[in-house]
Amino acid sequence: MQFSRDFLGLGGPLSSLAGYEYREEQVRMAEFINDVFTSGHIGMVEAGTGTGKSLAYLYPAICHALAKKKRIIISTNTINLQEQLIHKDIPFLRKILGADFQATVVKGWSNYPCLLRIQEIVYQLDGDVQQLLHTFSDEVIRGEAHSLTDLMITDEELIDDICAESDLCIRQDCSFFEQCPVMKAKQAAEKADLIIVNHHLLLADVQIRQFTGWDETFVLPAFRHVIFDEAHNLEDIATEFFGFRISELRLRRLLNSFFRPRARASRGLLPQLRAIVEKVKANDELKKQVLELIDWQLLAKVNHFSDLGTRFFHAILTFMSENCEDEEHLRLLYRTGISDQQVLTIYDEFIGQLSEFEGNTRQLIKLLEHLNQKESLNLKVLECRAYLSRMEVFREELDFIMKTDDISYVYYLSRSNKSCALVASPIDPGPLLREKLLFELETAIFVSATLAVHNGFKYFRESIGVNEAENWDLRTLQLESPFNYNKQVYFAVLKDLPEPEENSFAENMVNKLAPFLTLTKGRAFILFTSYKLMNQTVDIAKEKFPEFLYLVQGDKPRHHLLQDFRKSENTILFGTDSFWEGVDVPGEALSCVVITRLPFRVPTSPIVAARSEKMVHDGKNPFREYFLPQAIIKFKQGFGRLLRTKNDRGIILVCDQRIATKNYGQFFIKALPANCQVHQGSSERILSEVEKWFLP
Repeated sequence: MQFSRDFLGLGGPLSSLAGYEYREEQVRMAEFINDVFTSGHIGMVEAGTGTGKSLAYLYPAICHALAKKKRIIISTNTINLQEQLIHKDIPFLRKILGADFQATVVKGWSNYPCLLRIQEIVYQLDGDVQQLLHTFSDEVIRGEAHSLTDLMITDEELIDDICAESDLCIRQDCSFFEQCPVMKAKQAAEKADLIIVNHHLLLADVQIRQFTGWDETFVLPAFRHVIFDEAHNLEDIATEFFGFRISELRLRRLLNSFFRPRARASRGLLPQLRAIVEKVKANDELKKQVLELIDWQLLAKVNHFSDLGTRFFHAILTFMSENCEDEEHLRLLYRTGISDQQVLTIYDEFIGQLSEFEGNTRQLIKLLEHLNQKESLNLKVLECRAYLSRMEVFREELDFIMKTDDISYVYYLSRSNKSCALVASPIDPGPLLREKLLFELETAIFVSATLAVHNGFKYFRESIGVNEAENWDLRTLQLESPFNYNKQVYFAVLKDLPEPEENSFAENMVNKLAPFLTLTKGRAFILFTSYKLMNQTVDIAKEKFPEFLYLVQGDKPRHHLLQDFRKSENTILFGTDSFWEGVDVPGEALSCVVITRLPFRVPTSPIVAARSEKMVHDGKNPFREYFLPQAIIKFKQGFGRLLRTKNDRGIILVCDQRIATKNYGQFFIKALPANCQVHQGSSERILSEVEKWFLP
């Protein structure tokens, strides 16, 4: 199939459809994507809201996949976009094109159920849950259910017990191989022209290929062409993925794999092994050695090790309380790390016990290999090896963080809700992306509504390792939104509020915003950069203006909050980071967006501070080259929440007067669409103007 500019244009196949709207920006983007596929290597596109980005890259991707027999990966950040692509956009294009192409979504292993693990555990469960799993298994076997999201269970421990795990899978030796959802997904991916994944899964596949090559099937089948949608998130996701995180929750899950002392005795690998070994007809002395090793060494050590882990993480929390400069993080200095003697003493005991447990597990595996008379025992040996490997990785990562001796990483402690974690993150993930991913791809196309800063791609380019000094075949395109912002948006800066750092800011903001929210009948998003200010504002607003319905991030899952917001009247939704992007509420349901303060990153955050220090060391200006570009991209995301269709209309209010009083404020204003008029003034004057503009 050959690409045609006319497909998306006037007189093309789409133009005869009801609701068709010609968008020059969409046509230009599709041509650009096609050119990169045909003769380029790396493409970067910023296309404003309303461009029709997904169709603009899907159409040339399909053409290239079919014409060149090339598999194309489409990587996204959100599930919402994946569902839009696979359930709406791709079926639409398949129908219009009349083309025979295959597309599928691939998720991580743990999103799928393992029928063999369900079979092993189901009879150990209570009656209602047992029946639910029986029914679910039948649905999976019939092909009516595919993912654990189809199973209405929120018990995380049970999900851990029944989810698919790559290191526990016996592949063709499994009696459920033909019905396995993971294997079906792999088979569908092998046949697919387009494969939709999330950024994290893509990086997981890339990481495996560093050791095994690029021409085999692992998490994904072999590929060389990728479109990254929502690409502005890639730096943060790579930072998380290429880092290490040791938490008490991770330890608990690891120990629960061996034995769950507070559950029924049969839960966990060790009790199951014990039951199997007792039935094996073999050398009594060998059986005795296995059972004694399980009873007197491993089971005892699980309980002791669990208690020791609790002490270790409690000591970390105490150390944080005594040394923390902020509420959430404590940075560990390079080659200094944790010097507290109490923590180090417990750590030494912790690591010693961990090494002993690994040694006992290796001994158990050797003894079991000599028994090796039952298929069920073979499966448990496989589990033993897998859990041992996880334990070794846990110890190695913990040791790496405690040593703090790799200068390319930043090390810190993190806490929330009386739990904590030890973290190591790459200061600059760009070189990792460049070497592990970009060097291996024939085509890499990055798409977002917010990639450019100061009308250029320098910041984003450097964040993914595409340095200007290197000879990259790089093409860029920046497209304005087709929306008429002068008519659809009233954008205003409220200049009579105190500085955001002042104690009176929250109360003053509530008082100034109340008349605007009454005018719009709620129907507002109020976006914050911190939970502290958000919660403070919510408390004041509820007391002063009880007539509104308040929805607050953290009270419910995000999709439940959005459902309530769409169907409820006089509603205000208060959100932090995750509500600045990836949230679509078209129509009158959302009529007002409030940006409480310019979204600069917290300079004392360990990753941010380390990047800032590195930039200073490299002779760069951290504010101009890091803090400001990051804030502008986030600001553009928040601005983009209001208009989702050409018929949407509403108000955007900025409560941070620094956008008008500081020199850097002009860069935020310039980042707005060219046809968006900016109003500034007192709340009273702005309200008077808004009343005339907003009301029919």
